[in-house]
Amino acid sequence: KLGYILGCVAGDGHLSKSQVLLDNNDGEIQKAYSEYLKEIFGIDSFVKQNHTCQTVINKGGLTLKRFLNEIIGFPDKQKSALISIPKIALANKEIFRGFFAGLIDTDGYVSHLNYSIELTSKSKSLISQCSIILLNFGIQSVVYEKKGFYVLRIANKKYLDIFLNNFRPRLKRKLDRIISASKKAQSSRIFDIIPIP
Repeated sequence: KLGYILGCVAGDGHLSKSQVLLDNNDGEIQKAYSEYLKEIFGIDSFVKQNHTCQTVINKGGLTLKRFLNEIIGFPDKQKSALISIPKIALANKEIFRGFFAGLIDTDGYVSHLNYSIELTSKSKSLISQCSIILLNFGIQSVVYEKKGFYVLRIANKKYLDIFLNNFRPRLKRKLDRIISASKKAQSSRIFDIIPIP
């Protein structure tokens, strides 16, 4: 659950001067994120409607912001380009499970064209690290650059099934799409890993 909070913040959150904000319009993500904040930290949250999106604002204030910045290591400026997997998630498989599920819920996409999961980020470090850690679960992924962003793709029925056995996105429609992609995907014996220079 801590991992899921961290994954959501890594994907759609940002650290302002005095607090941690999550910009996300999906009620299921808002609910899981808020419930876990309450359960782990005892912090209440509320949703505020902005012009284009909704923001989950928690009452942890500067204390939670400093925890994520100074203890967890999240950058408070240029987060999207500088973010990487927190050390706690690198060291703990269960926390990584939650972290990656939170990332997929916020920044992931399920392609209906090639039946794959795609995670996009401005951070080369985040994508490269995720690709390496996924190998611990037996998941091979393809990593490539596209228009200034880095993309991690999980394709092939075998790897989609392993993903489903190990990670649980809280966003039902995304989970349903992954299940559907797994059913339609084929297994391939040829798998190219494209390194990022």
